[in-house]
Amino acid sequence: MFILLPLFALILKLVNYRSKTKYYVEHLIYSIHVHSFLFLFISVLILISWILPGASDWLQFIGVVVSLWYIYRSMRNIYGSTRWRTIYKFFVLFLSYGVLLMVSGLIVVVATLYTV
Repeated sequence: MFILLPLFALILKLVNYRSKTKYYVEHLIYSIHVHSFLFLFISVLILISWILPGASDWLQFIGVVVSLWYIYRSMRNIYGSTRWRTIYKFFVLFLSYGVLLMVSGLIVVVATLYTV
């Protein structure tokens, strides 16, 4: 995950290529902020699901909705784009980061198979 943080910041830099006032380091700080929130929020949801095992489906749904809403609102506040432009950037970021996650997962699986 630590390797993906700079790549997430790079994707943010590429998605917001027109903003000349934001440097790569600002995107990196924002990506650390978003990932920290997600790790903390998912940890709290895991603890709640251990306490209330019957509500895990609802907690997963609420977790996904809150996470997506938080990323959208934070992108809108940080980059100051319109709603539709932020939604477009959010989907581009989501899809490209998903591809990065799959490629990195595949690399880990292949590297694990070669070490066994």
